[in-house]
Amino acid sequence: MKLKFLKIIILVFLSQNFFAQSKKLPIIKANSLQVDIKDDNKLQKNAWRIVPEEKLDVYTTSAKKVTFYTDVDSISFKINPKVGKYDFVILLNGKDSARLRLNTSLQDWKF
Repeated sequence: MKLKFLKIIILVFLSQNFFAQSKKLPIIKANSLQVDIKDDNKLQKNAWRIVPEEKLDVYTTSAKKVTFYTDVDSISFKINPKVGKYDFVILLNGKDSARLRLNTSLQDWKF
């Protein structure tokens, strides 16, 4: 009986770790390689180029809110400096995916 109970506890523990790590990333769509980025209130046209061949493309900012605009979709992040990074995927032409990471530059924040 004790052995069965121990197996159940271990199984519950392992399944919690598995589901915690398999969190799905947000996905936005694009048909064009160009991405506009808005850092706080400053819009930068064609500031980013989607590169599906990159394993992970990183954009670093000190803004408190960042929005990425494709020709089809957009995604916004309210930045929490304690989080430090935000990952998402851009699906290009419905078939190629590019993984992006938004990093925060903590040294520029005033707490």
